[in-house]
Amino acid sequence: MTLTPTATAGAFGGWSGACSGFGPCQIVVSQARAITADFLAPQLLIDTFARALLGEGSIAPEIAAQLDAAGNRNGLRDLGDLVALMDHSPEARFSAVVMRVLQRRGGASAIRP
Repeated sequence: MTLTPTATAGAFGGWSGACSGFGPCQIVVSQARAITADFLAPQLLIDTFARALLGEGSIAPEIAAQLDAAGNRNGLRDLGDLVALMDHSPEARFSAVVMRVLQRRGGASAIRP
């Protein structure tokens, strides 16, 4: 069986339980399995994540791990993850602006919580 998330861009927060990740979930149904599809409010998450990067708030570790898995996959909660989140949201136009700023400033390696 394949479960495919259908949500507004940036709203799917990933699978948990018998599935993980962000793409389609393929499982063999040979016994009872628990699968949860997590959905996020894109703008709220972007704002919350941006504040957490600035040290003005926090996000749950499991959400940070999901964002990193969908982002730059470097094991850190950083600007690369925020840009990836923005790329998959209705606010995608802003990620291009952020990337231009980073290129002019020499990259995002120093911007971490």
